[in-house]
Amino acid sequence: MKKRNNGQKRTMQLRVWLLLIGSLILTGIMVAVMLKMYQGRNAQIFNSLIEENLTSIHKGQVAEIDDSIQEVQKLVNGIAQIYESLDSSDLELNSRYQEAVEQLDILNDIEYYSADILKEELSKEDTSKQDKKVIERLLNDESVISDVFSSKQLEGAYAISVMRPVKRAGEIIGVVCGFIKADELMKITMRQDYEWTSNFLITQDGSLIIDKDVYYGGEENLFRDLEDMDISKNKIEEVRDGLKSGKTSLVTIDSPREGQFFIMTTGLRYNGWILLSMTHSNEVKGYSVSIMKNTRLLIVSLLVFLIVLLTGAAGIYVQQKERLLRNQARYELLAQFSDTILFEYDCSARSLAFTPNIVDHFDVRPEDIRYPFDEEQKFNLLHPDDVERLRNMLKSMVETGTEQMEEDVRFLNKSGDYRWMHCQAQLLLDRRGRAVMVVGKFSDVHDQKAQEQRLIQKSSTDAMTGAWNREAAEVQITEQLKQTSYGFFFMLDVDDFKRINDTQGHSAGDSLLIQLVSEMKMVFRREDIIGRLGGDEFVIFMADVKELFVACSKADALLQRLAKQKAAFTVSIGIAAFPSDGSSYQELYIAADSAMYQAKREGKGKYSFRKKEPANTGEKDIFVG
Repeated sequence: MKKRNNGQKRTMQLRVWLLLIGSLILTGIMVAVMLKMYQGRNAQIFNSLIEENLTSIHKGQVAEIDDSIQEVQKLVNGIAQIYESLDSSDLELNSRYQEAVEQLDILNDIEYYSADILKEELSKEDTSKQDKKVIERLLNDESVISDVFSSKQLEGAYAISVMRPVKRAGEIIGVVCGFIKADELMKITMRQDYEWTSNFLITQDGSLIIDKDVYYGGEENLFRDLEDMDISKNKIEEVRDGLKSGKTSLVTIDSPREGQFFIMTTGLRYNGWILLSMTHSNEVKGYSVSIMKNTRLLIVSLLVFLIVLLTGAAGIYVQQKERLLRNQARYELLAQFSDTILFEYDCSARSLAFTPNIVDHFDVRPEDIRYPFDEEQKFNLLHPDDVERLRNMLKSMVETGTEQMEEDVRFLNKSGDYRWMHCQAQLLLDRRGRAVMVVGKFSDVHDQKAQEQRLIQKSSTDAMTGAWNREAAEVQITEQLKQTSYGFFFMLDVDDFKRINDTQGHSAGDSLLIQLVSEMKMVFRREDIIGRLGGDEFVIFMADVKELFVACSKADALLQRLAKQKAAFTVSIGIAAFPSDGSSYQELYIAADSAMYQAKREGKGKYSFRKKEPANTGEKDIFVG
């Protein structure tokens, strides 16, 4: 024994040394891989920060341009409406103009031009075609936002004009014009950290119009500049596609001469303008500190990891071995419980496996792997009605991420009987939150279910006769009516029952009712519903029976048995057919009750069924005994 222990000890030591050497080699590989990954990750973070900041700046500038023009449009519209409401077009509004200009920082001036001035400009030969086109649109009662132009009102500064016609009595009498300096519109009003971003107003063909300092007037072109920088045709086409789409587009470009830079474009709502925002990687400030911190953190983390790995390698192996043994022992202990079966459902393979103790009670081999979603493989272990319930539970947990669910199903035991099993399931997720496995247990709850069923049945039956009570009978018959296409409803009443109670006593009456229910159970099928409504009234429902002679033979058999038993009583029976005599419990009750009283009128101790004459003779009840 001692030699064997020493041998096991040497084997353990050898394994520890092999683990240490393997750990060192693995550590070296991991450090190299992590450094490589770190370089790539830092590049991703760097580019991501640039893209996020550029996107923020760009979208802010787009919103600022749009809001500024809309504010000027609202103000110009308001001034125009004032003009339209005045009786005289000569009334001066200088004070109102001054107030309007002071309201908006972006608005530099407001002017009013009469229709006569516009028509005079339209007739001049030296008026440009573009200006004539704008005047014609205004005279056609159309609001206009001009292209960038050199404004005399603003001492030659480049501006944009927001124009709105003034209309009175259906005629254009003039135009209100608001002037915005183009360079003011392009200036960034947010943080100074954005000074490394350049914004340009361009057209769809790439012609530069203006930035915050310079008016280009279309003389410079974005695509020509990109070609001069030796940018690949694919990248140029990517930028061109972004301009054509008019949507927000971000393109990263690597230039042999200029280095890496980013271009973001968004189409504006006016004159086909496009806002272009651009930044160079080497102009971005503040990221080098973050990168250095990440570098130091990585080095420290690697050193700590290496020290922990070297000092704890031996202990880790032993701990893992002990943990494995403990888990195995726990697993075997759980598997020994006679009423508990553990299971695992592999979400990727869609397979179901059980612990070996399943063979103790159910006809399943322990090595069998079940595929509950395979339609070709029969799942005989479960009751046919429960297979879909188990499938739905597993499917719901995997698709919705529900961590815990419970369900009751029936397992087929070795005796050929089904036993109720309570399933408790737990969903296991990986680090990405994806479903990996469903584990749980099946516990035998058959006796508990049977006890619950007995309690339910006890509360639903008539204590004296053993038939269903009034409420339970109505509920069960109503449920049967939903599931069957044909059937017969019987109404029974003991003839002269009051006289029997009065002359022979209530105990005799009770014995009579108990005997009657016993005879009914002997005559009718096990699945037929027999209920006591109260007193001496009973109902019976036979489902899935279409032929009338079957119902009549049952009624006649009951009457014959009572006669042969020499019972001191007789019964009258009324029969109604489903669905011809009624489609609901209440309708069938009324029809059978009418037929029963017809039997009493014909001499008692008989049965009668309700029949209707053909429709061409008018609907009329006929009772046949």
